[in-house]
Amino acid sequence: MSIDSVALFIDFEYFVYGAENERMAPPAPARLMERAAEYGSVAAAKAFGQNDVLDRYRQELRAASIEAILCTSTGGANKKNVTDFYMLDSIYQTAYTQGHIHHYILVTGDGDFASVLAYLRYRLQKNTIVMAYADSVSPELKAAANEFVELKRVAKEMWPEEEQIKLIRFVHSGQSLGKLITLTSTARVYKSGGATEDERREQIARMIQNGVFEQRVEEHGGGPIRLLYLNYSHPLVQKALGDEPPAGAAKTE
Repeated sequence: MSIDSVALFIDFEYFVYGAENERMAPPAPARLMERAAEYGSVAAAKAFGQNDVLDRYRQELRAASIEAILCTSTGGANKKNVTDFYMLDSIYQTAYTQGHIHHYILVTGDGDFASVLAYLRYRLQKNTIVMAYADSVSPELKAAANEFVELKRVAKEMWPEEEQIKLIRFVHSGQSLGKLITLTSTARVYKSGGATEDERREQIARMIQNGVFEQRVEEHGGGPIRLLYLNYSHPLVQKALGDEPPAGAAKTE
């Protein structure tokens, strides 16, 4: 008895931002593979997006055997449109070159994919599945698919307070030395508690959401840079630094 083949296509910006915009986190990418494997042998699994979102989950994608597809354009096209184009092109190419694949799973809520689902379902007689957040999925997309599977957002876990305090002091030390500090550079350089760079990046992003850090776009070296600053009015920053003045402030005798 032959085992059905499965193709998984993930609109990764929707997958990540569709959760983060609700102050939650997406499920682990490995969970998508687990769900896909319920339909058969996963012959193709691809996540489409820009570097800024793929980089944060590249290690998890690799561990789940999901190929990260960087979607770029040399023109002035909208980033979201570029990602859609790459994903649509890959779906059609897969349908054309791998006719043995029976199940097509799309992780997206975008109604622009309704037509390709209808093509797969009615013209090619494929089984089509949409995985999406229930409150951000197009009705046309759901109607075009054979099945709808709801994605569940998960609560974001914060580092313990003592670890956050260590990070605050690290950033404050750099600012005191006049360094230009960004989210990316901090996640790369700061090492504590055995966390990976991606985990540190996630933590800093959450601390920005919680008001511990602020980001400001400033001109440096002839171009704009999104710099990371401490919010010295935040209670946790005040607790971490005590009576120490903000970076750059003159100390009083």
